[in-house]
Amino acid sequence: MRGKLFIALRLFSKQLDKRYIPIVNWISSFAIAIGLASVLIVLSVMNGFQEEIYNKILKSEPHLMLQNQSDSESMIIPCSDLEFSDLLKCKSYSKISAIAESDSLIQAVEIRSYSHSETSTLMLGNNEAMIDESLAGVLDIEYGSYLTISIPRVMNNRLTLRNAPSFRVKGFHAEKEMGANPLEIVVNSETFKNLDSENMKENHMILWLKDPFDIESMTTKIEPIIGPYQYEITDWIEKNENLFRAILIEKSGDDWFAFLGRFNRYLQCYGNDLNDDREQKRRHSDSQIFGIQPERCHPNLFDSRLYCEFYRDSFRTDTFFGSAFQSQSY
Repeated sequence: MRGKLFIALRLFSKQLDKRYIPIVNWISSFAIAIGLASVLIVLSVMNGFQEEIYNKILKSEPHLMLQNQSDSESMIIPCSDLEFSDLLKCKSYSKISAIAESDSLIQAVEIRSYSHSETSTLMLGNNEAMIDESLAGVLDIEYGSYLTISIPRVMNNRLTLRNAPSFRVKGFHAEKEMGANPLEIVVNSETFKNLDSENMKENHMILWLKDPFDIESMTTKIEPIIGPYQYEITDWIEKNENLFRAILIEKSGDDWFAFLGRFNRYLQCYGNDLNDDREQKRRHSDSQIFGIQPERCHPNLFDSRLYCEFYRDSFRTDTFFGSAFQSQSY
């Protein structure tokens, strides 16, 4: 008889439990209901922003840019001299400003000569050029057409134009590559050297890293190689300060959403623990009434792993903001 009464009381207690919701559960449910809508909207915007940053901007924009000026006889540093595992892509070239003319159409262009490691340069003969498809459309030229090239130079504080040999169009850039300029005309090193020996050329080396934020380490590696050439080094953070700040905001937002997610789980765990504690006390009370020993329950403690994750995210968020402001000075 006592066993039947005990079972009936337990069933009746379960029905009462369904109507009882602790205040902590109300707070947690309310936070989740309000937060989910805003979190989903903000996360969709942040995911699109993150994709824009990492898949487009940081993969197309150079991470390190090196530049110097020299005479047309000096050699440029080939990318083969920079064989590092954390280097994703390299372009090394010399350039000079020029005026290209085809029939009555005129366009300011850049004449570039890439290092010998560039396959596009190896395909070209003397006085042959490869241009971008968009530039070909502007100048209305076709394969095999000739471009008249003029080199501007300043003499006695006066700007003059020197005529250079015409270039025969050997090919077009079918796709835009990283670091490509739609107004560039690519020639081989011998043709570039014969353009104008009196003019100073600009030597450029642009690098893409596997980790765009590992700038300091890569700079330390390349300084002994480029030291004698006196290259000026500029990184993408210095060049795109607003972009870097946007990345800091995006990263801090991710950390705060992770923190709020842990906090909601912590509140849910706390509410469940209160329910479990109340349930265990009722079992002991029932056992004293009916003289039946209840089954043993697990200790009603907080989920220690979840508790640690909650404080870990708190520390991670505070630490990130501190390091972000320190990196601004870098």
